[in-house]
Amino acid sequence: MQVAGTLNVSLNNFDTTTNGIEIWDGNGAALLGSGAANTYNLSNLTEINGLSFIDGASGNDTLVGSAFSDDLRGGAGNDQILGGDGADRMNGGTGNDVLTGGAGSDIFVFNTSWGRDQILDFDSADQLFFTGITGLDEFADLTQSIVSGNVQIAFGTNTIALVGHTNFLTADDFSFT
Repeated sequence: MQVAGTLNVSLNNFDTTTNGIEIWDGNGAALLGSGAANTYNLSNLTEINGLSFIDGASGNDTLVGSAFSDDLRGGAGNDQILGGDGADRMNGGTGNDVLTGGAGSDIFVFNTSWGRDQILDFDSADQLFFTGITGLDEFADLTQSIVSGNVQIAFGTNTIALVGHTNFLTADDFSFT
């Protein structure tokens, strides 16, 4: 199908494993969720062109990225985000989210009131990126502790548990804007 002009397509609970799309050519478009719980699974795509980001919006969403570099945003709600094989950028948004980067150098993004998030596979190639958070300007503004055998990073009531990670991080693992 080829369309000239503007086309809006609503793909609620889209899953490439059951719907059979293999190539996404979005010309800079974003895939936006509704207020309900959305599932977007792009793991079977063999090619992606022009998909700027996937945003689950509010609701408890499940976002599964592709083998390429994805920008996955959970929005409000308790989301599960799996990056897949590329160098992915993941932002759970507000709520208590579970993030898994997969292979590649991943960036985990945190904004104001991110909640109590978990990262299941943080490694030395990954980065924690904090943006737009008043009073959080540098590594020294965060606290690290061991909770239930995992490193926990905290700022106020917001926490990030690095599941299976028992060594404290260094300033090199963080970015701030």
